[in-house]
Amino acid sequence: MNDFHIIKGAVSEQTCKVIAKAFRITRDGVLFPHHDNKVRGDDIVENSFSWYSPISFEALADQVVKDIVEKMTGDKLYNSYSYGRSSYHGAVLPRHRDRAASDYAVSCLVDTDCTWPLYFKIDGEEVEIRQEIGDMVIYNGNIIEHWREPFEGTEQLSAFMFYVKDKMREFEGRPLQGMPYNPQWDPNTIQHTLENLRAAHGVTNP
Repeated sequence: MNDFHIIKGAVSEQTCKVIAKAFRITRDGVLFPHHDNKVRGDDIVENSFSWYSPISFEALADQVVKDIVEKMTGDKLYNSYSYGRSSYHGAVLPRHRDRAASDYAVSCLVDTDCTWPLYFKIDGEEVEIRQEIGDMVIYNGNIIEHWREPFEGTEQLSAFMFYVKDKMREFEGRPLQGMPYNPQWDPNTIQHTLENLRAAHGVTNP
């Protein structure tokens, strides 16, 4: 059964203002001296500024959001990683599922100047969600397909926070929160590599 929850006003408007400012300070610092061009997209949303484990979102995920997700799902959870994205006019979020380190995913709207629906494929049906600032959607990120159509506003800032059910996968293997991703640390990547090696050598019961 899929977990899917909508939490209205989960993060206060004041908190959203603070973390939005913190994220934009990070963005401009990363892009300096070319910070007038706000674009540094990733392989999912090209017309965006996207950043892995921004400090303010790591703290939000740990100190506020995790308790909410555990209460809604009934599971003991561990922080995996957070991700921030400012999406700009015309940006498209293609249909996708999140990677293995996303037993539970949270999409929180931090700031926007235009409603940008988020779509999910739930039990064969398409579900449209229209968030207001501070609203969160909790879902099984590595199972449930989700996407957005082209953005018609100027900028939308979202915080994405991910959780796993076993401590071995905490922080995606990073020594500390806020550190960059390294696939050599990631137990999800290591497990996938082991499975491929076993399959290649016909090992079914290691």
